[in-house]
Amino acid sequence: MAVQSSNAKCGDVEAGSMDILIHTPDSTESCFTPDAFPYHRLMEKWTVMASTLPLWKGRKNVTISYSQIGDQPINETFLDQVQFSWSETTAPGTAPWTLEGVDTVRRVDRREESEAKAQNGVRYRWGATGLMAWICPRANWQLLGFFLAEDPKRSDEDWVVTYFDKTLFTPAGLDIYVRNPKAFNMSKVRKIISACQKNSDAVVRTCSEGFFEVPRDQ
Repeated sequence: MAVQSSNAKCGDVEAGSMDILIHTPDSTESCFTPDAFPYHRLMEKWTVMASTLPLWKGRKNVTISYSQIGDQPINETFLDQVQFSWSETTAPGTAPWTLEGVDTVRRVDRREESEAKAQNGVRYRWGATGLMAWICPRANWQLLGFFLAEDPKRSDEDWVVTYFDKTLFTPAGLDIYVRNPKAFNMSKVRKIISACQKNSDAVVRTCSEGFFEVPRDQ
């Protein structure tokens, strides 16, 4: 049965009032297993409301869209389209920059100690497509927390927290995505940030101190 929150104790409550739970990287909690996670609810457009990633400093209108690739199962791989305005001073209505890639679930390999990680179905390897595949390095990311309501009438409450591993070129970092930025106010975002800052993982806590709001045109 699919779950709608990374906090199994919250039940069917409003996102704004529930206890937000952000897990550690490579969590083996049941909410992240392939049988439980609601992949179909992830397959839509998201707005980055807050981030710690240097990539989004000085940018605005950052969105991430996930969609199925043909008839391939979305619990294994999907299309990842990033769009953003290059500068905060970019005129409203200007065509966004677009970067497309493919996300593929990362399975346990011989370098990983815990076979239990095989049960985490939301750890991904991102790779750019087209000519950008020769320019952009691959990246590993995963979900640490989420609220994905099954009731479409409550989709404005949806949010996810993504964690990006450190690479040779970029530090580890966090993003907070929301479904509807006009309905999801910054007070809720601050609650999610606070939960990240209380995480038991030292890297996540350190990253969380660097959160900044990503601006967008109204």
